[in-house]
Amino acid sequence: MKKALFIVFILPFLGACISDATKNEANDITITSNQDSIISNPPSSETMCFLKLDGTQKQDSTYVYVRLEGDSISGVYNWIPEMKDARRGIINGIKRGDTLNVVWSYMQEGIIDTIHTQFLLEENNLKQQPYLTREDGRQVRNRNASFDIVYNSTGCPTF
Repeated sequence: MKKALFIVFILPFLGACISDATKNEANDITITSNQDSIISNPPSSETMCFLKLDGTQKQDSTYVYVRLEGDSISGVYNWIPEMKDARRGIINGIKRGDTLNVVWSYMQEGIIDTIHTQFLLEENNLKQQPYLTREDGRQVRNRNASFDIVYNSTGCPTF
């Protein structure tokens, strides 16, 4: 009698669990189907990589990796001078024509900072306006300068 009462008491809970499991399986199938369509139709994107070597023995390097998705820009910007503290970070911004307006978020000497940067895509190269240093020591983009810093196109790494 106790077993029968126990089964009658447990049966509704067991039914609810089985029903929830079936619903979850259906949701998983829906999610998987949506993921498959996202993977099979990725947004069009383009990647470009640029390198600039400086110094008497080309010991200083600056590397820029740009990923374009429509007008959106993301990427990596690393300035690595020999025997000095490097600036390594990411860029995010917008492309308008051949001009790339980005914010470079980087770390240098354990401090995180940002700087607005403007690039120009020209003849398979990337050109940049230089920075100037304000009285407070902070660097900012020199809006009146020409695009004198030139990065040469290079192959992008494959992952």
